[in-house]
Amino acid sequence: MTRLPVIKIDLSSIKDSQELHSTLSNVLGFPDWYGQNWDAFWDAITGLVEMPITLQLSGWDIFSEHLPQDARLLQQCLTDMTLNYPDLAPEVHYMSTSNILPPTHQ
Repeated sequence: MTRLPVIKIDLSSIKDSQELHSTLSNVLGFPDWYGQNWDAFWDAITGLVEMPITLQLSGWDIFSEHLPQDARLLQQCLTDMTLNYPDLAPEVHYMSTSNILPPTHQ
């Protein structure tokens, strides 16, 4: 299976941990039985799904301010993946809302 080049996830409107895990599960293609917790997230990204080459997490500033513990744990899992499985880990871009440009109209 070929890794997707880029997956983008907008975290700016995430309200709670349950919504975060549901969004991550849906966008990254976790199995239906995904456990919706950080241990299950680690298991999924390191053994159940193929991560993209690049993972863009937009709205990081809003998300990390609203849910600091989940932001820290998500970042830690992705950092640990890079350290432990560098060939499988995505390059992660933590993008603030100021990094997101509106679409251009032609």
